[in-house]
Amino acid sequence: MTNKNKSDILGVLEDFKKLITHKPSVIKMVEEVRMMRFKVRPLRGDIASFNATNTELIETLWSLGKLDEFFQKEMQKNATQGQREILFRIFDELNQNFQDKLNLLRPIQRPTKGKGTVLELEILKEPSSQKKVN
Repeated sequence: MTNKNKSDILGVLEDFKKLITHKPSVIKMVEEVRMMRFKVRPLRGDIASFNATNTELIETLWSLGKLDEFFQKEMQKNATQGQREILFRIFDELNQNFQDKLNLLRPIQRPTKGKGTVLELEILKEPSSQKKVN
């Protein structure tokens, strides 16, 4: 890999790092997460105990959404095949790290009377239905 390729990839990663470290307010993140079209569906447990305002949950979903947006933008740029493969591996690992963080969260606000606190959720991101105009 040439120095130019390395510097291009490092620049992309630095840009993403800046984006993630300068998060907006939680209220703004909630608005953006809604626009990112995340859907939460219960698989097991009582959804009434789910705390959708859990700050860690919101920050992680926001970060995942921003990673997806950033990845899509970078893949559409005129990067070489080698750069795309490297970026794909890096973004795939970052995506896995955010998903692992989601799996460790416990967004339960209060146990429902007489029921356990087990809650299993599926979080999906609906594909955008907007078509690009050329």
